Amino acid sequence: MIAAVLAAVLALSPALSWERVFSGRGAPASVYFRARYEDAQGQGHTLEVWRDGQRRLKRRTDDALVLYVTRAGGEDRYDLVDLARGVRIKVDRTSLYRIGVFSDWSALAHVLVRPAGDAILTAAADRPRQRTPAGECRWYRVEPAGQEICWSARWRLPLYIQARDFKGDRRTIFTVLEARRDLGGPGTFDVPSAGLVELDAAADMAAD
Repeated sequence: MIAAVLAAVLALSPALSWERVFSGRGAPASVYFRARYEDAQGQGHTLEVWRDGQRRLKRRTDDALVLYVTRAGGEDRYDLVDLARGVRIKVDRTSLYRIGVFSDWSALAHVLVRPAGDAILTAAADRPRQRTPAGECRWYRVEPAGQEICWSARWRLPLYIQARDFKGDRRTIFTVLEARRDLGGPGTFDVPSAGLVELDAAADMAAD
């Protein structure tokens, strides 16, 4: 029965291209947003992101971890600051791949990771445009992941992400609380070093 209903819905709503719908093209050059999300264990976290076009990125999670990403010469450079442990770790994307961490600019800057396998994306025709504190967004369904994403064409961000349980009930797992075109002062993307132990993970992995 469920499969038949899903097939009928998909027939009425043609599948869309993930890369085209959730593209970062046309995003404002400067974006700051603050969001709330749930991890896999259902624990709540706060995320702040500063995005300077396609050049620099800063992500702060729970006043505990701060990730800085700088793009230069086709290679992304990462600096992770663990505020609780007082450690700054330098790493590059190649080194992350070696240990099985597959993060890229698009996922970090726009918060969405394309599901593995055959993801079917359709417009949620039965859900009107959503008004939020950060502006309007449009709902899309992702099957078989069971997610619904309210995408902002203005900010190039999901303003809401909802997951469905086995009963079909929706649960909001990601919410943008505010968004603006303000990156703060000139030192926003300066990676701190004072009082921190510095580790170079890329150099250590290359030596190994």
